[in-house]
Amino acid sequence: MSLLEVSVKDSGQTLLSFLRSALSAYPSVKAIKRAIDAKQCKINGRVEFFSTHRLRTGDLVEIVLEVAKPNLSAPVLFEDSELILFDKPAGKTSESFEGFFLVHRLDKETSGVILFAKTPEMRDLLISLFSKRKVDKEYLAICDGKMVQEKWVCDDFLGKKAAYQGGSLYGKVPKEKGKRAVTHFELLRACETASYVLAKPITGRTHQVRVHLRDRGHPVLGDWQYGKQFKCPLHPKRHLLHARLLFFVHPTTGKKLEIRAPLSKDFLEAQKMLFGA
Repeated sequence: MSLLEVSVKDSGQTLLSFLRSALSAYPSVKAIKRAIDAKQCKINGRVEFFSTHRLRTGDLVEIVLEVAKPNLSAPVLFEDSELILFDKPAGKTSESFEGFFLVHRLDKETSGVILFAKTPEMRDLLISLFSKRKVDKEYLAICDGKMVQEKWVCDDFLGKKAAYQGGSLYGKVPKEKGKRAVTHFELLRACETASYVLAKPITGRTHQVRVHLRDRGHPVLGDWQYGKQFKCPLHPKRHLLHARLLFFVHPTTGKKLEIRAPLSKDFLEAQKMLFGA
């Protein structure tokens, strides 16, 4: 059980915002929401049902949290006492890995390498590596249409263009309304209706690789958020984007880590069908 007093600077915050900040060493926001829904949270001795309740100076917040068991429902690619990397399957959200601290995200349908911290201290160190662009990332994508150019760079500004129930769409926006997004691309193989591409994002904007390929006129196959019409006759059940590699220097040991995730079965089948063995 945690007993927390609301300070002057925290007055006016919602219950959830306050708890997320006060319990930053606890990895799961979902667990906080579950505790509120399960009547395990009280304000000044009275059960509070609403995470949007506004707090006042001097309020005493009491909450009972379940200790989340680490979620190992995906293959482990590397692990030590401070961090862990999984091979995330398509269809699993980044937030579903409970018991660990989220450092970065992969879209739900994207497969591949994902990194988590085991302590809040390591979380902060890893987030700092990402923000300083000291983490190298590589993605593989099967895209619609035949590409010709072997190498190119997308360098623009991306921002939210539209929102809908359950998600948002991103795209190119004026500099003052977005964040710089840089991706290096290399064409690996191509057939008449599809292309196999290596993407190396330098920045880490939401949907960055998908948007850059769409803007190029070659959306990722199966990406119905950003592609409306496809020339390729293959229609996969998810978008064919795979995070194949993360490379970084371990913040505390100094060891160079190059972690790779193998291609999933559906990706390999699409690759073979379109480009041969």
